[in-house]
Amino acid sequence: MKVINKVIRYKIAEIIFCMLIIVVSFFSWDYIPREGLDIAKMYDKTSLAYVDVSGYQNVKFYPMNDEAALKYLQPMSVSLNNETNINYSYHVGFRVSKDSTLDVNYIKYSIGNDKYLLNEHFYKEDNKYRYYLIDEGEIKASNKMYNIRLWLDENTPEEELGHVFKYSLLNFDNIISV
Repeated sequence: MKVINKVIRYKIAEIIFCMLIIVVSFFSWDYIPREGLDIAKMYDKTSLAYVDVSGYQNVKFYPMNDEAALKYLQPMSVSLNNETNINYSYHVGFRVSKDSTLDVNYIKYSIGNDKYLLNEHFYKEDNKYRYYLIDEGEIKASNKMYNIRLWLDENTPEEELGHVFKYSLLNFDNIISV
């Protein structure tokens, strides 16, 4: 009888020990990500949002009027996502290489049905690129969707048609190129 009581006590002790390890592990596991987010928020060095582009094609630009561009061009679907509960500021736009030979004064784009000239939204420049701002703001635990079309203005001179336009669409805050 003493042996059976001793075995039962050992089994109960093992079960309590295993439960204690599980409880401590659970709370440790739950605590680690929050600590990481607090550090990221404090130093603002970690990307908490990302930009995703679908439907992007390497296309040739042709001069066309605004109505035709909105009707016939396939838009790039751009999604800016923040999956955290931390406010994240963003600046989404075009990064145009200085190697581009096409004059940006003739490039138009649309977000939804709103039309813009690219050169009207100059943001900044560095040694290699010029940046043109599309939209800016803050996002928290949500996403923001854009449908963007890009084309040449119908009044583009013929001598511009053979030129090159090198660009990417990105979030300037983290330089996430897409």
